[in-house]
Amino acid sequence: FAEDAVIGPDEVFADRVTEDSATSLHRCDRVLGAAVLQNSTILCRATLQTAGRTWARLGFHDWAGVERHANINLVTGALGTLSGLISSKVEDRGNGWWRLTITVAPGAGVANPVMRISLLNDAQAASYAGGGVVGVNACEKGARHVTGYDLHLRTDAAGLALGAAGSAGWAFVPIAVGGGFRFVEARFKGPFKAIAGAGLNWEVSAQMEVRNA
Repeated sequence: FAEDAVIGPDEVFADRVTEDSATSLHRCDRVLGAAVLQNSTILCRATLQTAGRTWARLGFHDWAGVERHANINLVTGALGTLSGLISSKVEDRGNGWWRLTITVAPGAGVANPVMRISLLNDAQAASYAGGGVVGVNACEKGARHVTGYDLHLRTDAAGLALGAAGSAGWAFVPIAVGGGFRFVEARFKGPFKAIAGAGLNWEVSAQMEVRNA
């Protein structure tokens, strides 16, 4: 595993996962543990690019120890085998980068939940004889609870927000309309205010300009 090995979309640093020469699993894990609420909904996301390995897997090991995953072809962006998911989505990030998003039900049990990026061979098998050279590049990695009020902001290398078309300022946000939610383009018009609440929660407010509502 090499941190900040290459430059990813929007000029972010990306890590590289390189397989060893063993006949085994070739993977990178992030233990999530008790931060994952049982019987909730979890969103996992990673943006991936081939570094010689064609297939990769984004997986989530739930509270019962069951892996739920999506396989992706890093040359074409096509999804392969899917298992135990609520949903899956692929977005083209350009230059051979693919953002893979899955949502899963973490269930209940005693095993530690884990988010995992696995390298696969051409048969989409996770255990194989590695060559010791090839791998996968990865960035924009994360896992979180799905709340219905989710906001994902693309940023450039300086941390400034990028809009829907890659320009500064505008981003897609959900607003409540008619008993549901609709995504519109919005940007902040001034400084935001943040008030600390119970349970490490924050109430954030700011004036926003909305277009295409």
